[in-house]
Amino acid sequence: MARRGRRNIKSREEAKVERRTWLILAGIFILLSFADPENLLQDYYIAFAVSGVLMASGLYQFMQSDDNETWRVSPLTWIIAAILAMFATYYLLADLRGWFQVPLNLRLISLGATYTIIILGILTNEA
Repeated sequence: MARRGRRNIKSREEAKVERRTWLILAGIFILLSFADPENLLQDYYIAFAVSGVLMASGLYQFMQSDDNETWRVSPLTWIIAAILAMFATYYLLADLRGWFQVPLNLRLISLGATYTIIILGILTNEA
């Protein structure tokens, strides 16, 4: 949705939500480094957590409005959240039902998704 006269300039509230989302995403991995140093936690839990944070942040921003304009949510946020959720769901079902597991490291993919969201957010002046 095009903004009238603001040309991709976010309000303070929008930028605050973006930065809080990034902090929560980074916090997931910070907590993991302290709480799970032996990597005993299943990787799909991490992918679900990152996906959930991105979805919740996107929905919150989508529902907010100021001056009859909705806050902009990057399509990349929705795409990355959906891909992580699909991978996590498959790995959860594969673990529960004994299906073949594709040899992907969801922990590394989740970390890469977090870096991608933060770096592209900074480069595109999202916050």
